[in-house]
Amino acid sequence: MEQLTLGIIGVVVSILAAATSLFTWFRVYQQTKYDVVDTMLHNIHRLEVDHPEFRDADFCAKAPDNPDYNVRWRYDAFATLVWNFLETLYDKYGERLRKGSFDGSMRSLARVHKAWIIRDENISHYNKNLLQFLRVTE
Repeated sequence: MEQLTLGIIGVVVSILAAATSLFTWFRVYQQTKYDVVDTMLHNIHRLEVDHPEFRDADFCAKAPDNPDYNVRWRYDAFATLVWNFLETLYDKYGERLRKGSFDGSMRSLARVHKAWIIRDENISHYNKNLLQFLRVTE
């Protein structure tokens, strides 16, 4: 009888340890995902600090047609980075982003860089649901 009780206690403790381990792993995994997204957003903002013109919607609307190749190339690379980041977020979280802390940053980036994404050579490369979510195609 005593061995049976000890065996049951051992099984219960093992199940509790496995559940605790799984719960801890899941929490660390969630935090890591958040940290990766936060780091990506931080890098975008750091580029904006280095190139304040990337926050100017007027500049961004005119940059793709700028006669200076370096201006066009630099902005195109930045806009591609921004829209790929936004699409990655949307692909990962979808409509849940409305309730999240990244919603405001996403909408701000989309507003500033809207002129780039709606160009014929760019819009077809991105998820239509993302563009509707960010109200780009309205």
